[in-house]
Amino acid sequence: MQGLRPNQSLPDRFRLGRVTVVPARGLIRFGASEVHLEPKTMDLLSYLASRAGQVVSRDELLAAVWPDVFVEENLVARHVSKLRIALGDDSRAPRYVETIRKRGYRLIPSPEAVRPGSASFRRTSALAALGMAAALLSGGPADEAKPLEADVSTDPGAHSLYVESLEHDTDGEGNLVAIRLLEEVVDRAPDFAPAWAQLARRYYFASAYAEGSKETYAELATRAARIAIQSDATLIDPWVVRSSLMVESSRIVEAYHITRKLLDRWPDRFESHKAMAYVYRYAGLLERAAAECGTAAALNPGHNTLRSCSLVFARLGRHEEASRFLAFSDSLTWRRMYGGFLALLREDRAGAENAWGELPQDSPFRGVLADCHLRERFETVRDPEAMFLGAVMASACGRGDESLELLVEANRQNYCTPREFEPGSYFDGLRGQPGWEEARALSRKCRKILERLLDAPPPEAVE
Repeated sequence: MQGLRPNQSLPDRFRLGRVTVVPARGLIRFGASEVHLEPKTMDLLSYLASRAGQVVSRDELLAAVWPDVFVEENLVARHVSKLRIALGDDSRAPRYVETIRKRGYRLIPSPEAVRPGSASFRRTSALAALGMAAALLSGGPADEAKPLEADVSTDPGAHSLYVESLEHDTDGEGNLVAIRLLEEVVDRAPDFAPAWAQLARRYYFASAYAEGSKETYAELATRAARIAIQSDATLIDPWVVRSSLMVESSRIVEAYHITRKLLDRWPDRFESHKAMAYVYRYAGLLERAAAECGTAAALNPGHNTLRSCSLVFARLGRHEEASRFLAFSDSLTWRRMYGGFLALLREDRAGAENAWGELPQDSPFRGVLADCHLRERFETVRDPEAMFLGAVMASACGRGDESLELLVEANRQNYCTPREFEPGSYFDGLRGQPGWEEARALSRKCRKILERLLDAPPPEAVE
């Protein structure tokens, strides 16, 4: 009976980010707070740590941790779930253990040796985080990024609330419940960086999908992301949130240079490539966006957040690939909502009506193609991509003037649509209508300007 051979080189205790692991004692520490793991769960963590950064298959884990023992099929998944709960990790936005669909698991941070009782490690980590923040922040003096201690040891209840928040979906009411939990966490433990990072993500999703003031949620997301970055610049999620909010507020070039830094820092993280795909999508550089989506999907096949890549492929007319990415969504409501737009882009009005007809009764998309009252729906829209989708619906309703008006406004806000004015595209039926030439010229100018700026050297402010 062997097993666990690769981890023989691990130190007696090691750091994974801000967590200290002591395998011999079966515990992990968050500051002064300790969580004990079951022996096999610790063995699993140790083995993953010995292969940090590499994908480890389920069969390899079984052979290493449970050698020569007959086990039930879902045993590895159960212990990974226990490990995530102990670490306060989120399978949908992992910081520690990442699931690679149909391949296995990967430990994200690399283990670093810790000398028992050493006080210098925490100071070194803080300075490294501060240095990275200064290097990556796109604006503001570096000395504003003050390192904080991500420690909930003085309030174990805050850690429990944080773990509870991870169980809720990022769509609909579940997201709002998670926001309320996380707001209590940061109120009780204001220096707990992972909670601020999660809160930034949750506010961002609320700004896109929740009822109420989307601008308010966007402002809250920006603030939470800034606090998370100041606390721990090694967390990728707040950087992605910051980039996405810049994209949606027409600050494409700033978002590009931040995301370029993400790719330099985390070239093997799918989130970096997804963020760059988002930048290219708005800039109208759809082939580049499709390539980044493909890279992201190869790094983390089937991840829920890659669902929005479906719109890239639909705009390119690559409808089979669009359907494949749409299927990544773990939200049936989201699949139906965006499935309706994908149906329209392949000129399947009946398919769109069927998809939207299955949405909840209070959905604004139910019956939208029947009444076609569109103008008021987009008068207060913040995101220019929503204007583009409104143009898709207006065209389907036979309202070419409204469709072109929305396309013009989207392009003015740096959502470039030159592909949509090519012969054979979805909007080709509007050719010759008043406003067509103006909209087409503006879309080409939009992409040309952004393409030149994106390929230019970054400004000093983001160096």
